[in-house]
Amino acid sequence: MRQRHYEALFILKAVGTDQDMLKSVSRLEEPIKKLGGKIEQTQTIGRRRLAFRIARQQEGHYHLVRFTAQTDCIVELKRLLHLEESILRFLILSEDEQLAGASAASGERRPLRKAMAVPRVSSTVPTASEARGASSVAPFYEKPSSQ
Repeated sequence: MRQRHYEALFILKAVGTDQDMLKSVSRLEEPIKKLGGKIEQTQTIGRRRLAFRIARQQEGHYHLVRFTAQTDCIVELKRLLHLEESILRFLILSEDEQLAGASAASGERRPLRKAMAVPRVSSTVPTASEARGASSVAPFYEKPSSQ
């Protein structure tokens, strides 16, 4: 089977002490190892306020894991992670081969924030009034002239 590079982001329930968080993070890494994966890097991002409540939680503890595993193991890993009660949400992404090769050659990894950044709309996109033609759109407060 083929080994691929993956990146998993976990949002855990933010209850308990930091030692409890470390225990739950190590518990998350066990299924990856049991399924034949190799953990390359782990990063604790920390406790953050959630944009909306998830399972009655307003805060979550974010943790990022980069690993390599076989492609057929990911389905089983997702099944096991859905059963874990301490996980509020998780996301597993596979890295593109060209990006993984380029980052390995340069010795750099993209930071998480840049990987999740949303591209901005360029300034060359016309506004709605420009697309319709500004002369054909009358302001809403003017009455049309009767001729």
